[in-house]
Amino acid sequence: MVLKNVQMQPLKNPSNFRKLSMGNWGKVGDPQVYAVLELDCENALCYIDELRTKLDLKVTINHLVGRIIALTLDRYPQLNGMIARRKIYLRENVDIFFQVAMEGAETELVGICIKNAHNKGIAEFAENVIRKTSKVRSSKNHPMRKSQSRFSIIPWRAMPTLVKFLNWLQYDWNISLAWLGIPKDAMGSLMVTSVGTLGMELVFVPLTHIGRTPGQIAVGGIYKKPVVNDADQIEIRKRLNLCCTFDHRFMDGLLASKMAKMLTAIFENPQSYCEYIEGKTAGKEFVFEAKK
Repeated sequence: MVLKNVQMQPLKNPSNFRKLSMGNWGKVGDPQVYAVLELDCENALCYIDELRTKLDLKVTINHLVGRIIALTLDRYPQLNGMIARRKIYLRENVDIFFQVAMEGAETELVGICIKNAHNKGIAEFAENVIRKTSKVRSSKNHPMRKSQSRFSIIPWRAMPTLVKFLNWLQYDWNISLAWLGIPKDAMGSLMVTSVGTLGMELVFVPLTHIGRTPGQIAVGGIYKKPVVNDADQIEIRKRLNLCCTFDHRFMDGLLASKMAKMLTAIFENPQSYCEYIEGKTAGKEFVFEAKK
């Protein structure tokens, strides 16, 4: 019996747009859409300080963003999937991938994947990210790094064919290549990268064949900006850009809008939605709080 690489099911009753988009665009990178979601950070930063004191854990903006994305994919499961064999499939679990910067390894692309992120409260989620990040940085024998080290012996000309072939086996045929040392479904549902730690506020990252994730989010650095408040007065607020890249075959504007509204509501008012963030209420049960 061949072990599966991803637990997934075909999307039932796809919309006309999705079917037409599959015919209009042919491969990853063809239909990339870019969007910027500018968020107010003031309440989020206060909430993170509260969590750090309460949990004695170094919770960060990236942890909070990743956790809210997991909640969003749980609420809108039609956003949690991939394209394989020219069909759309939906994943059974929400897994969030974080790219990890490596000291002394300028171009080493590694990361960690938080499995079943929708079922982990912010404490467990952040602890998982911190622990796994430490492991991947401290050991060259970590599965994620070890699997990539094999590519050093592959000729440049052979790399495109090899990458597409391995991807075809893992996702089009859903075959686990763990026996080759390649982690199962290593990239998860969606990829998050922190460009803010590199001193950048606005950066778009490309989609990749590897992992078949239909979206990537780059978390920019926090900056100050004059904004008009509800009293029509100008004040200086701390802001953050989420730079989103997604596959238009998979996600249309309506779905993107729903995701953006939920993400914005929770991030900018975390105290009001703390039961979701902390795992006391599932993301699929999310409802918008009425404005006071």
